[in-house]
Amino acid sequence: MSASSPEPKVDLKNPILAAVLGFLIPGAGHFYQGRTFKGIVYCVCILSMFAWGMQMGSWQLIYRLEPAKSFDFDFDDARFRQLDPERFDDMRQQLDQMGPTRARGKTEWGYYAQVPVGLFTVPAFFQEERYYAPSNQPVSPESQSIDQQVVGTLDYVDNEGNEFSVPVSGTIQLSPEEGEFGREMEGTFKGSGEDGEIQVQLRGNVRLDPPIGANRYRNLRVNAITLGEEELIDGVLTAQISRSFLNWFLVPPDHEGLEKLHADLGKKFTLAKVFTWIAGLLNILAIWDAFAGPAYGFRMLTRKEVSPEQKQDPESSPETATTTSQNPG
Repeated sequence: MSASSPEPKVDLKNPILAAVLGFLIPGAGHFYQGRTFKGIVYCVCILSMFAWGMQMGSWQLIYRLEPAKSFDFDFDDARFRQLDPERFDDMRQQLDQMGPTRARGKTEWGYYAQVPVGLFTVPAFFQEERYYAPSNQPVSPESQSIDQQVVGTLDYVDNEGNEFSVPVSGTIQLSPEEGEFGREMEGTFKGSGEDGEIQVQLRGNVRLDPPIGANRYRNLRVNAITLGEEELIDGVLTAQISRSFLNWFLVPPDHEGLEKLHADLGKKFTLAKVFTWIAGLLNILAIWDAFAGPAYGFRMLTRKEVSPEQKQDPESSPETATTTSQNPG
């Protein structure tokens, strides 16, 4: 075998198809070519590293554009309310009706290091489009009735001025009604609290998070009017409604969700993202290996490997003769 024309011993079959399979599932291109050992190594190592990082980041680490930050009232909230209460309430109402929005021009460059993993990043792209679709808006009182199993907290003040915060779970039923100040939601919550079975009368404006979001639960908040026969002061039921798997898995987080991830994970947040980046970059090497095959190197012949013809030819001395050695691939 000459040094200038090595003959590969690996059948790459259709290299383009192998590369596509390797992009979709790390190692799949090697399985297709019959290179089982390499396929197992690539599949296990790359997917394990990627899944480890994603699990650390609560499956919220894939997003192409950074989420927009909501309008922030906190810096001068009380003063703003005091100086212009009508405008404050209007802006709060507009904010509550806003759906998810992208931050203009803020690209998450690490996304392009995650893309080569393929298996998860392709679905994440479609989840991002669903999340930012105009139809993914908070549920308003006029739009639909609500009949859901929920868990949450009932906060209220009784007639004697005592404050309570009671964990509850049960069924909430709300439907649109014409109220004193326009259309609002009215209904009941039936379930259990610390002291057994409870029933709460609910009425007022309701904001329910959009159906698609990175969190596994949708937040709901509504005024609580009575607890059994007792009237409540400043009663509020804050509840969470479960999202289906397809409505939260690989959905990009909002700004508040990212802030919470940073707070919960600390330095581990960056480490989790690095794991996903390394997995994607490693799969680029695996895809190229599936497309181009194993690399071939050259080594010097030993004196024992030199043929008699080469010994007679001064241009074929051990110092200049070479042969190919194939990586088993």
